Amino acid sequence: MSAQPTIRRAVLDWFPWLLLVLRVAMGLFFLMEAEHQIASGYVGGDDLAMKLQKAADDSAVPGYRYLLEHVFIEIDQPLTVLVIVGEICVGVGLILGLFTRLTAAAAIFMNLNFLLMNGTSLGASGVDLAFIAGAALLFVYAGRQALSVDGALAQRGLGARFDVGGVDAALEEGGGDHAAGEALAVADDEVGDARGELENGGKAAE
Repeated sequence: MSAQPTIRRAVLDWFPWLLLVLRVAMGLFFLMEAEHQIASGYVGGDDLAMKLQKAADDSAVPGYRYLLEHVFIEIDQPLTVLVIVGEICVGVGLILGLFTRLTAAAAIFMNLNFLLMNGTSLGASGVDLAFIAGAALLFVYAGRQALSVDGALAQRGLGARFDVGGVDAALEEGGGDHAAGEALAVADDEVGDARGELENGGKAAE
């Protein structure tokens, strides 16, 4: 007997829990960043403006450097609040597994901006790339994560209303491919019935 199916089954069994670890770790990092910025006096101070100016002078990619100098630095105070609120929302959303795809998309957007800002700084850019990859993984496999609010909502039939991952979670809970196969079979039966009614209607008209 080949060990390949056993290995594949083990990976599938552990994958939701790996997503959980990734999700919570990323969420905690976002909350720690927000807490650090609040404690450091970013709100009401000029810390973000100084950070943006340093990035514009040293590391930002050329096109993004213009955006930093002519847009973001000019609105550094409201931008500071927006960034901190965004980090808190993303952090809480990831930890809870709530609106996972929306939260992951926001994380990708934020880290993409950080990546363009850090540009030539290899260490910081590496962290940004890792977070983009992790958020992309959560976005794609949102319906397979373990211990999430999205999953709990999907089990109660509410997932589709709150997050597109609810459909995936419902399929996963119902047996994945088996549930999809049953849905296709029902659809096929309905198409067959409709075709039969049309044919019968055509014969009656003759």
